[in-house]
Amino acid sequence: RKKDTLFIETVSQKSTAHNGVYIDIFPYDVYPDGINERKKQKREVMRYNYTLLMKGKVYPWLRHKNAIKRFLGFCKYVPYILLSKITSREKIKEKYQKARTVYNGTQSSAVCEMGMMDYGKMVIPSSCFEGYISLPFEDCEFSAPIDSHLYLTHAYGDYMTLPPEDQRD
Repeated sequence: RKKDTLFIETVSQKSTAHNGVYIDIFPYDVYPDGINERKKQKREVMRYNYTLLMKGKVYPWLRHKNAIKRFLGFCKYVPYILLSKITSREKIKEKYQKARTVYNGTQSSAVCEMGMMDYGKMVIPSSCFEGYISLPFEDCEFSAPIDSHLYLTHAYGDYMTLPPEDQRD
């Protein structure tokens, strides 16, 4: 986060964390090939993800304008609010890191971004990360996967087609 800036999102308005402009970094961890392993990992990853959010006073249900949706959203997080009250931030982070990386070092056909997004949403073929090339951007060069088309397609779908004008932000 950049010092001396302010960017307060609705969900984090009560957070005591620094609320400056930030850049997200999304590490990829091994996404197991087995369905049962994925389900088990998802439960663990999301448990600690949600608990960390509650520990930091980030309240995702606040994004809902509808009172019923807001209440139901709050109800979903009650167990994580309670867990965050009895567990230290360091212990939660340790368990979260372990849950995310438990399959790292094993063979798998895919990797997954296991940050604040839903587990299993951003799944990329492992082959995307078998080699890199340098690409220029303005006055710098950055590493990119050799098959960036494969990466971008898995990450964003048809990334070369603009959405209709009324759906653009």
